[in-house]
Amino acid sequence: MRILIGNQKGGVGKSTLSILLCNYMSIIEKRNVVAIDLDFQQSFFHQWETENQIMDGDPPYKVIKCELSDVGRLLPEIKDDPEYDYLIDSPGNLDNPDILKMLANVDVIIVPFAYEKKTFESTLVYVQVAKHINPNIPLLFLPNRIKKAAKAELKEKVDTELRQFGEISPYTIYDRVDMDRISTRGMSKIQKENFEDFFKFFLLNYIITI
Repeated sequence: MRILIGNQKGGVGKSTLSILLCNYMSIIEKRNVVAIDLDFQQSFFHQWETENQIMDGDPPYKVIKCELSDVGRLLPEIKDDPEYDYLIDSPGNLDNPDILKMLANVDVIIVPFAYEKKTFESTLVYVQVAKHINPNIPLLFLPNRIKKAAKAELKEKVDTELRQFGEISPYTIYDRVDMDRISTRGMSKIQKENFEDFFKFFLLNYIITI
């Protein structure tokens, strides 16, 4: 299974979500996971590498740093791998043609977003392109880093538009300072409490049944 965490808008929590989902799937659900870091900054890979150097024991999963130009070869090769789930932390720039190859060669996309005008507009363009490239791709939208003061009127409008392209998670992740302190070696109690319902929902409805 090739799972993409994607959105062209920065600041929606793609890398944080990628790390926590890998932690949850490998440590708690005991699944075999490989993370592929395609983001230009490769922050996921560098954090994983640094923690492996300073912490004892083997990491719970492997992180591969990969150039975006390699996705046209790599992603088709792992398509039918029955042993591993591959989680892809992606860059968002739709101007790169290799991004389109990436969108064409994944099995499901989790799209973190926020109820803000610019974020919504950017998210909408991203999913329109994704559906154009890969019409049958399942999209799961995650309201992430949401401020409790988000306007109900805007929320209703955004949800209505995004439901034309996929499902909106019944679980919302609210903005908290302590959610930014993450490790590739595990989840804090607060992180588990905030993300576990969404992760269970995703695994049950998008991994087991596809």
